[in-house]
Amino acid sequence: MYCKIPIYEADFPEAVYDEAYARKTGTSMATPHITGIAALILQANPDWTPFDVKVALSNTAKVLDTNKYDVFAQGAGRVDAYAAAHPTALAYAIDEAVLDGTGAIVENLKGTVTFGPQPIKDGAISVTKQILVKDIKGSGEDYTVTVNTTKTYGDAKVTVDTPTFTLNGEQYINVTLTASQADAPAGSEILGYININGGGTEISLPFAADLSGVTPVEIKNYKITETDLSFNGDGVKDTAVLSFTLTGPVSPYYIELWDIMNPDGGAYGDGYIGYLSASSGTLAAGSYTLNINGNYRNWSNPSVVAKIPDGLYTIDFTAGSATGVVGDYVGPVVVKTTKPVIAGTVSEGIVTGQVTDKYIDYNAELAKYGLDYDLNEKLKASYVATINGVAGSPVPFNLAQNGSFSFLIPVGAESVTVIINDAAGNKGEQAFENDIKYEPVVTLSVDPTTLDLTSGETAQLTVTETSTPVVGDPTVTDVSGVATYVVADESVATVENGLVTAVGEGTTTITITHGENVVTVDVTVVDPVVIEPGVKLVANLTEVDLELGKEVQLTIKEVTTRADGSTSEKDVTKSAKYTVADKKIVSVKNGLVKANKVGTTTITVKNGKNELTINVTVSDAGTTEPEPGDNEPKVSLVVDQSELSLKVKETAQLVVKEVTTAADGSTTEKDVTKQASYSGNGSVINVKSGLVTAKKAGTQTITIQYGENKATVEVVVTK
Repeated sequence: MYCKIPIYEADFPEAVYDEAYARKTGTSMATPHITGIAALILQANPDWTPFDVKVALSNTAKVLDTNKYDVFAQGAGRVDAYAAAHPTALAYAIDEAVLDGTGAIVENLKGTVTFGPQPIKDGAISVTKQILVKDIKGSGEDYTVTVNTTKTYGDAKVTVDTPTFTLNGEQYINVTLTASQADAPAGSEILGYININGGGTEISLPFAADLSGVTPVEIKNYKITETDLSFNGDGVKDTAVLSFTLTGPVSPYYIELWDIMNPDGGAYGDGYIGYLSASSGTLAAGSYTLNINGNYRNWSNPSVVAKIPDGLYTIDFTAGSATGVVGDYVGPVVVKTTKPVIAGTVSEGIVTGQVTDKYIDYNAELAKYGLDYDLNEKLKASYVATINGVAGSPVPFNLAQNGSFSFLIPVGAESVTVIINDAAGNKGEQAFENDIKYEPVVTLSVDPTTLDLTSGETAQLTVTETSTPVVGDPTVTDVSGVATYVVADESVATVENGLVTAVGEGTTTITITHGENVVTVDVTVVDPVVIEPGVKLVANLTEVDLELGKEVQLTIKEVTTRADGSTSEKDVTKSAKYTVADKKIVSVKNGLVKANKVGTTTITVKNGKNELTINVTVSDAGTTEPEPGDNEPKVSLVVDQSELSLKVKETAQLVVKEVTTAADGSTTEKDVTKQASYSGNGSVINVKSGLVTAKKAGTQTITIQYGENKATVEVVVTK
């Protein structure tokens, strides 16, 4: 490479450029040059296949001095870029190759004639390969074919069956290797070039064959159990096992560490920093393992066992053998004891950050060789959210290939901890506080929300504060003893620590405050009812509907209420006296009512000084001629219970139905429990939509009305 920069020369006119160059060899120099030339060839010949490009590079290369450089040293020769891009003809060596793991055999067109191993110790050989010459420019020139053998053994030779030809599109040439039987030692081979020249075109194809029959010594199954290691003694990724098999003896051998990040480093400037194992002795054929525990010997001071420094390496095996150099490598292998470093910020509940780690640096270097990896295979990222003081489970997320990241903090979380676990067993953590503060929703409730009391009574209120976080279960706290209570009218009721005392008749409101929340309780107080002792009659039916000829049994009870509110009942059905207003319609005996004639009447029941009236309607389900007015449907109100016996605080549900009886005797029912109106609320009972609640011992009559019809229910409440 020659460099001359005019602007530099302008500034330094006395600068000497006689040695402004450098010479480099090896694949690191050849690869980029060949890649660029291949691109130029495809630009000039866009319809060419990769086989065409490869053959053109080989055919047109300039063969160097074969006395200095044999076929294995120089191959096809030094590339001629222009000639490769503009050939007149191309010569393809026709061969076969294994396509892939399926074992499929496919055609392989090359610029070299490969005979491979052809041992002659067991007999003479004759092997033929073919060359296909194609006219690229269509010029149809005359060509000569010659064989230039640069090395041979015994009488081995390579010949062609077509020494001259005129190229008319395509031409096949058979190339034959022959040799007599001989005891060929290792290194016995035939090398050379097949030259095809004509019309200003010079084509060469190198050939080679190994005649010795000696199998080259190889290293096989060279592998390592771990490619990510951290020799820090924590028991995680601290060791690995290197294993391989040798097919023959080798001597000497070296198992070395090559520094990918510094290929010109090491004691000898070749990138090798030291070795894991080496010997000038012989390593016999067989299988071997080498435990790698972090120790090695540095080439700068091999007498001292040192710890392998953090870095990116290949582990190379190099050895000599009777058949040549034996070598292989594994890698890249990462040795890393440092933890990932995490930095970032939080804005509006979003964490944005950057991971700094050697795996990121190594990936950038490996990308130059096409060996880069997905960073998330080496750095496993996750976060743990803390909600209501409790840390949750790790949530994985992906890093960008440069190590940056961004994610939304879960709703309700006070903080998150970002965790990075690297493939070598190192762990980095960083906590981030959420800049969005989530306050729980706090509510206040009271039970009960209404109170119905009698003067002198008490009732306990339960005041509850519920704190509901954005995420998670609510917290419920009884604050009855610490809440603030304000009574609108303390002449009606007073309250202390939630205990309400009824003072006097009236209504008032209790306002309860705790924190910023307020609830209210409506209070109704009535004065105690003075129970008048007395006796009354109660019937199981107050409205009777019968069909002509049918019977129904009445049950009559005498209910005695004492001064202390207690009650007692006595069945007086048989001893009571029954008076029927119209004896033609019904008759009664011992409470048994029998329907005699269609019509309506009343039964007056009397026992002692007490009496009650029962309404009776008799209808005819047969064919009796209707009396005037009987064609009109009759509507009555029926209650499922005509009397109730309850204890204080018990409840009972009445069912009220409107029954319509048509002229033909058919009936329809309609549930009017909720629509009916009820009277009878007082200190003894409360009734709403048919639900009767017993409050105090005593008796009370409930009058139910719906439309023009009424019904009554007698209620007796005992303690």
